[in-house]
Amino acid sequence: SSSNNIIWLDASQFGLSNNDPVSTWLDFSGNANHVTQGTASKRPTFLTNQVNGHAAVSFDAVDDILSFGSHITTAGITFFIVYNKDNTSKDGVFSFQQHVLNDKNDRPYLLSTSPNKTHFVFKINSTYSVLTGRTNSGPAGERIEITNGSTVSNTVRNSLLNRPSSLIGGRVTPAGTTDSFFEGDISEFIVYNEDLSDAERNIITEMLAAKYNLTSLNSIYSYSSTHPNDVKGIGMESNGGNTSAQGSDSLEISAASSLDNGDYLIVGHDGGTYLTSGSVSGSIVERWERVWRADETGDVGTVTVDFGLGVFGFSGEDNYVLLIENNDGDFSNGDVTVHTGGRNYNASTNTIRFTGVELNDGDYFTLGEVSSGVTSNGSGPWKTPSTWSCNCIPAETDIVTIQSPHIVTIDSNASVLNLTVSSGSTLTFTGSDTLSVFDALDIQSFFNAGSGTIAAVKASE
Repeated sequence: SSSNNIIWLDASQFGLSNNDPVSTWLDFSGNANHVTQGTASKRPTFLTNQVNGHAAVSFDAVDDILSFGSHITTAGITFFIVYNKDNTSKDGVFSFQQHVLNDKNDRPYLLSTSPNKTHFVFKINSTYSVLTGRTNSGPAGERIEITNGSTVSNTVRNSLLNRPSSLIGGRVTPAGTTDSFFEGDISEFIVYNEDLSDAERNIITEMLAAKYNLTSLNSIYSYSSTHPNDVKGIGMESNGGNTSAQGSDSLEISAASSLDNGDYLIVGHDGGTYLTSGSVSGSIVERWERVWRADETGDVGTVTVDFGLGVFGFSGEDNYVLLIENNDGDFSNGDVTVHTGGRNYNASTNTIRFTGVELNDGDYFTLGEVSSGVTSNGSGPWKTPSTWSCNCIPAETDIVTIQSPHIVTIDSNASVLNLTVSSGSTLTFTGSDTLSVFDALDIQSFFNAGSGTIAAVKASE
């Protein structure tokens, strides 16, 4: 869980210029586990545009280190690090009290002791990759895992270590001295104080692989070339899962109706802004420029989607809709599903929620606004524009109300998003046509179906 994320160092968050010295690297986990260097000559260097446009912190193999203000004493651990090593000699990447990561001869390795034992995976020098490691807090004989890209190494470890200080960029010896200084570059370093489940590990490695355009562990997100930002997800494996996902953007995914082992829903966005776009159709008025894309492995069922509006709200709360497009990402060509099910605005959190959302593999989605609705002007056929306030023919994106005492006749197949037949009004069919209602149907008055059909294409919540 996010409460167990004890360190999150991200070089992309610096406000430095290329080749600036790094005196402090701030921890974004919320635990203030910042790393610092007070001696100017021992400070690593900030470098821009190192891996997929993202920055890195570069260490010189001489004496550059960054020290933690508090000793990192966690026994159970899962870590994720995106880095590049420049030589084949033994370099210490990081040291904690009970865990160290070294890298020698294309082999990053973790240590256990009594007796000393290395646990390694192969990694090519001078290339960036996503490397992970994890073990629990148990005694000797427990599993320890280290992965690089899609390669996984699981071995049985001995006892955990006992080093007297914590740092990045070198190795702390049992005696407390620092040696084996690191030569290379680190872009991101994330640490949890527990042995995460397979699903949690898979989702985080997918996020990092998408962000940095690197090889992931299981390739459960296929849209990193177009939607690589703030990748997050829910998923389940036999040893646990992640059932709610919220990143640094405005989106949260939760409450999957059918999350079984091997099932995942991973989403990322295209980097668009929260400004509104008029690239829409029908009664949709506008939408956020930002578009997310979903990758579903297995079948997670339906989910709850929450959008945090912040200062970027653009509609009345009853006019927000979830727009889903499953063809080409174009929300203006009429093939958009408008979802209003379970819509609820939370004023205390300034969020808009939709429940029962079906996000299939490849779907594009975003937050949109529909017009306040189409009302009847008078009695007449459904397909006659003058029957309606919009002087148009309502379609599957429209919210329609038949007002009293109007009588509206269905004389050919028609569709609508929401339909209310108000008290004192009438909806009648003249033949065997079908009216498809894609969300909510509220009949308060007279309804004469005859041989016609109202099809609930998508039931309301």
